[in-house]
Amino acid sequence: MKLSIPFNGQSDLLERIDRSNVVEIYGKLTKDYVGGGRASCINPYISRNKLALCIKQAHKFGFKFSYLINATCLGNKEWTRAGQNKLRNLLDWLAKIGVDNITVASPYLVELIKKSYPFKINISSMTQIRSIRQARMWEDLGADEIALSQIDVNRNFQLIEAIRKIVKCRI
Repeated sequence: MKLSIPFNGQSDLLERIDRSNVVEIYGKLTKDYVGGGRASCINPYISRNKLALCIKQAHKFGFKFSYLINATCLGNKEWTRAGQNKLRNLLDWLAKIGVDNITVASPYLVELIKKSYPFKINISSMTQIRSIRQARMWEDLGADEIALSQIDVNRNFQLIEAIRKIVKCRI
């Protein structure tokens, strides 16, 4: 099993991670236009410059970096011209600094990113995928990896096996 672990902004920790089990680091700016699964006030402070440097360092150690845009609701900002421009500005910058994957919880974002950007798409645990139908829906939208519900599916090995047989993306 390969692990994806959170990044708290401490670049010196990257060199101490066991590279045999960890393939990906995930994190985000303290605050950005879209937001994520946690309130900004509890996120560690990570500036744009710090994030860009840490992504370079993560790559140096052989880790992929997944940026979190996993808010479950975007407040309909994604449907306005101004909102779409700000979202694209963020995604353009993330591509420029070398982000490998984007973790999302919005079907709209999966389709937008798949159509216009080189990122692999991870589906956030915030989506609470708990059925074969849900897993297939996300894969059909373009997901490269899905996170199953840790509450409903965690030890349901029969369901995990059934989902594995249906979807080709990484679980």
